[in-house]
Amino acid sequence: MSNQDGFSIQFVSQVTGINAHTLRAWEKRYQAVVPQRNPKGKRLYSDEDIERLKKIIFLVNLGSSISDIAKLDDNRLKELEEQYDDSKKVKRPKVKVQQIDINSTLQSLVMALNGYKLDIISHELNKIKESLGPRDFALSILAPLLAEVGSLVDKEVLSIAQEHSLSAIIKFHVGHMLFKHMEEADKVDINIIISAPTGELHEFGIMISALLCCHYNLKFFYLGANMPADSLAEASNQIGGNILIIGVSRVYDSGPGGALDEYVENLKTDLDPSIKLWVGGVGNTSTFLDQNNLEVIPTLSTLDHMLAKLVK
Repeated sequence: MSNQDGFSIQFVSQVTGINAHTLRAWEKRYQAVVPQRNPKGKRLYSDEDIERLKKIIFLVNLGSSISDIAKLDDNRLKELEEQYDDSKKVKRPKVKVQQIDINSTLQSLVMALNGYKLDIISHELNKIKESLGPRDFALSILAPLLAEVGSLVDKEVLSIAQEHSLSAIIKFHVGHMLFKHMEEADKVDINIIISAPTGELHEFGIMISALLCCHYNLKFFYLGANMPADSLAEASNQIGGNILIIGVSRVYDSGPGGALDEYVENLKTDLDPSIKLWVGGVGNTSTFLDQNNLEVIPTLSTLDHMLAKLVK
């Protein structure tokens, strides 16, 4: 199969087994493959680029360092692939660069938190975020880790101080991932704004939303939590957003006639009607269901599915 115009990063990710986040990192840090760009700045990979990446991931999965392999020319890569493929009968794996035992990792992080081993937690999260793409990091690590820690705090097995310590470390690492994404030029041309309403101080729902936007290469503006309705509407209108995602935690008053109801009504008063409003994390959503131009997002998996549809 060939494409005269070149292949997208999403296509290359599928055929090589290398997630898009890793492809961009390998290009930036090691110039493993430097694809052409179209007039809008989007990457376009050639057939030769794809073949080179297949050889590189084959050797990396055998234990080679990407920093060493990326320096080799195509002929040397071919020699090494043929040598080890023939002698060891190793099939090219269609897997991520590094496999992680999710359950074991989560248990280790909780144990480290229990002992206030904060340096270990930060080190492990750094390794994980480099190995996994933003989506897997968000859904497979952060979401279950935060849920488990929240449950242990409720049971008084862990303290609020331990929960806050973990939160600070996570915010640092997620912030790093979001900043790296903002530097990338080739994004889907959809403006997504992410925030949380007045009185909502929990940010992890919207931070995970931002990581999912990273995975789908969507352009987003992260405005943080505790945002007044009129200010959020003004910012969204000025940015020219297509979709506004607001998220609330389980402790936020989202029942009929509650704080979220009032906030949404105030927000929609000033919000440009062309901007779609997605409300995530709500409990009793009956008062929202009949409103026009509003989608209720009950779970992160629902949000993941809806963002995926935007890029199809």
